[in-house]
Amino acid sequence: MSTERFIKLIPLLTVVLFSIYLLLVTGLTEVMLMKSHIVGLVTLGIVIIIQLIHREAGYYATLFMNAMGAACIAAFTPTVYTIRLFIIIKIDWICLLLLIQSVIVHRQLVAGIFREYTKK
Repeated sequence: MSTERFIKLIPLLTVVLFSIYLLLVTGLTEVMLMKSHIVGLVTLGIVIIIQLIHREAGYYATLFMNAMGAACIAAFTPTVYTIRLFIIIKIDWICLLLLIQSVIVHRQLVAGIFREYTKK
């Protein structure tokens, strides 16, 4: 595996490590999985399958999964630390850091998304 490909997989590997930590904590302590944890684990499984089938689509799916985590739709850590903006917007700051990491690693992909959007 080349260094560039490994670097592009770092956001997905980080989420996998957080999810392993989530499963260990819920298995060994009295912390229970919530609906957002189940959504996060299912989404992670789907993203891994997409990554194995098609590399570029896996990068898009990873960005989408991290955006879901930042918006508190999916959770990848046992405790969800949220910041409430205004009245209805909740942001998980750990997943927000993961999203920022993904955007930095896949900055050319994100720039391509915005270029395609502005052409229309």
